[in-house]
Amino acid sequence: MRPIVFRDNRYARRSSGMVLILAMVIAAIVLTLGINMTNITSKEIYLASFSGGSETALYAADAALECAEYYNGGDQKVFGRTGTQDLGTVAINCSGYSIAGTERVKPGTMDDPAITTFWIPPTSPPGDPSTVSTPCAFVSITNTTDGAVLRATYSVDGYNTCDANNPRRVQRSLQVNATLSL
Repeated sequence: MRPIVFRDNRYARRSSGMVLILAMVIAAIVLTLGINMTNITSKEIYLASFSGGSETALYAADAALECAEYYNGGDQKVFGRTGTQDLGTVAINCSGYSIAGTERVKPGTMDDPAITTFWIPPTSPPGDPSTVSTPCAFVSITNTTDGAVLRATYSVDGYNTCDANNPRRVQRSLQVNATLSL
């Protein structure tokens, strides 16, 4: 018996290379999915680190605000009520840092408020290499007097790092308006 030989096998000619094309399409789809998953994962990691930096900056601002309120109100009253006062004449300790002699204050009236500013930790200038990796805060206290009433505005900018050149530096700001008795 003789084997049957198909002399005109059109199906065999048409299917040559189809498996290769199908394999390339599947490989392209799998590669695209892999790249997208890697991209999503890297963005999630970045957002998670940003969240941590944001939290650190907010805590730095909150701690600085508490310090400013403590030393401006109550029995302390060290920031710009009357006359010119140098911060070097009072002992201020915020978050374990001694704040002294960094800025001057002036008399405060409704027309000309007393403004006090300082950094926690005190850096001179801001971005000092010894403190760049630590969180920091810039505090501005504006006191105005109207009779026996003191109006204080606390503006605090907290940063997750003192390095002003860090592209991942995060700033969170707080502002509080308070009315105190003189």
